[in-house]
Amino acid sequence: MSGYINNLILVGAGAISGLAEAIIVQPFYMVKTRHQLNTELNKSVLQTLFELYREGGVLRWYRGITAELVGIVPKASGMYASYEIFRRTLVNDLGYENTTLLNSAAGCFSGIPEALIVTPTQVVKIRVQAKEHLGKYKDSLDCLKKVVQSEGLFSLSIGLQATLWRNCVWNTVYFGGMHFIKSNLPTSSSTVTGLVQTFLSGMMTSVIATAINIPFDVAKSRIQSQLRMDEKGNPLSVKYRYAWQTLASIYREEGLAACYKGLHAKVYRTGLGGACSMVVFEYCQIIANI
Repeated sequence: MSGYINNLILVGAGAISGLAEAIIVQPFYMVKTRHQLNTELNKSVLQTLFELYREGGVLRWYRGITAELVGIVPKASGMYASYEIFRRTLVNDLGYENTTLLNSAAGCFSGIPEALIVTPTQVVKIRVQAKEHLGKYKDSLDCLKKVVQSEGLFSLSIGLQATLWRNCVWNTVYFGGMHFIKSNLPTSSSTVTGLVQTFLSGMMTSVIATAINIPFDVAKSRIQSQLRMDEKGNPLSVKYRYAWQTLASIYREEGLAACYKGLHAKVYRTGLGGACSMVVFEYCQIIANI
């Protein structure tokens, strides 16, 4: 029974960490999406933030936050809880050594439930945030209704394959890197010191993971932004279908640099998000004493 309760606590801790992350980094997520969908030269992160502000004030930075909150709470629960449950099962129940490789494997595994959970809300969020769709949707709920009505329920799984690549790669590097860095640091003498180590190592590994997985994120955004049906219900031709096909197309037409669009904004977003969310997740475990 205690193991079951501990797992529920881990799920709750993941949800709280996801909520904190969404509120802190949403403006940078908005910038990242705009940059990835733009086929021309992007402005700086700061310039894009000002441009968004001119479009609709501070609230424009949080456009799509409803879809993000709906998705990120179960997403974070799925990612952090499945990682920790898988890691603890291998170490505590099966007797494997808690190595960097094991943490990387647990991280890769955690990307699967995360991708399954987050893809529907990502479809909605990308459509709402895309500049070419401004005025088409009132808000996230209106977007959800219109997408399902015009393209069917399965349209909410658009980009799942690219999302799996994105999440599994990022989580592998993030969790494996966190373990490697923390295992080579001096043992923390207090809770505060330990959380500071978590924050710094989380920020560092988040940036590294982002630099590696950003092409799959670009592919995901391009795939999910495409409309499958016009307003009359007629099917539209789709340019981007799968992760590698999309990246090959972007490379041929826009060059290698285009596969890394939105990198600056995403570094800000994931650097802060990966650091803050892991600290919150770890602190919740400390409070619960599990």
